[in-house]
Amino acid sequence: MKVADNVHLIAPSWSYVYLIVGEKLAFIDTGLPQYFEDIRKYVEDLGYRLQDISFIINTHVHEDHVGCNKALKDICKAKLAIHELDAKYIENPVDFLKDTFRHVPPSEDYVREAKSWKDNVDIFLKDGDIIEFGGVTLEVVHTPGHTQGSICLYDEERKILFSGDALQGTTAYVEKFGPITGLYTDLDAYIHSIQRLLSLDVDMILPGHLDIIKGSNTRKELENCLERVSYINDKILQNLQKRKMTLKELTEALEIPVDEWNLTSIESHLKYLLNKGLVKKKDAYYSLR
Repeated sequence: MKVADNVHLIAPSWSYVYLIVGEKLAFIDTGLPQYFEDIRKYVEDLGYRLQDISFIINTHVHEDHVGCNKALKDICKAKLAIHELDAKYIENPVDFLKDTFRHVPPSEDYVREAKSWKDNVDIFLKDGDIIEFGGVTLEVVHTPGHTQGSICLYDEERKILFSGDALQGTTAYVEKFGPITGLYTDLDAYIHSIQRLLSLDVDMILPGHLDIIKGSNTRKELENCLERVSYINDKILQNLQKRKMTLKELTEALEIPVDEWNLTSIESHLKYLLNKGLVKKKDAYYSLR
């Protein structure tokens, strides 16, 4: 689906792949590996071949954004670009598994899939880098929080923001996942990233999942992300008013699945509240200060 001049959205699943068509062709994220043929078909239906792809840019290192990297690179020999802080996990997925799954071990299928990402990174991106595709210019905006190396890509001329998974509290996220939503490893960094995005002049947000955001809703949805953080913090404090709790007990009390992603996110809220002096921790238990 064409979403802007020179920009196509390929959405075979809930994980989006964006195709940039300039003098050079590029992918922003590559989706899940089982949808490789859908990506190929879309490109060929436009009159191109996968061999015409020159660049692959990953907004961050999660399986639903990097899953087709290697299969595509094997065909098109594209340059792979990702932020320098997430690049290490493309080059050594075993470290990603070790650093990410600190509470609940990953499934055998997840381990196998993660190991399949292993590849060499060609371009180590950092904040402020400019990427030119011939007719399309994108600025790298480092937006840590979801992962250390999460980025957005900003087309200042057209006021378009490719947001990856930088926005974790939009209306669409809440409708899909419920009021306790958000996946981040560092809440303080996430808040600062959203505040930074609010300073940009944006007319369209092209996310990694769910609804495209346009017009005045762009600012509203960024503000919704900050409001969602406050909502979850309040819910955590309300539960800790009742009794002290471990991370697992608190996650259960919030009525969300006790998996690695939610445990990591709620832990990041607790670290934030600890730093604010609102909660304290003794052994494995959290309580109000």
